[in-house]
Amino acid sequence: MMPVMSGMLATRKLREMGVRIPIVAVTGNALAEDVVAFRASGVDAVLTKPVDKVALTKLLNDMLRATNVPN
Repeated sequence: MMPVMSGMLATRKLREMGVRIPIVAVTGNALAEDVVAFRASGVDAVLTKPVDKVALTKLLNDMLRATNVPN
């Protein structure tokens, strides 16, 4: 089944609703202009597939520290 909307559109709608939690895009679109488009839609970070476990772990740790979430 195809998604009802893209991740970029979903992110825009969430941001318009005032949602401020971190959003990470996970995509196969690795071109620089794709990353720029994702960032413009309101995502906080972009990871490209295949996802690197070390990069994902670092990103999540950095986001948790930035939001002051206790370990």
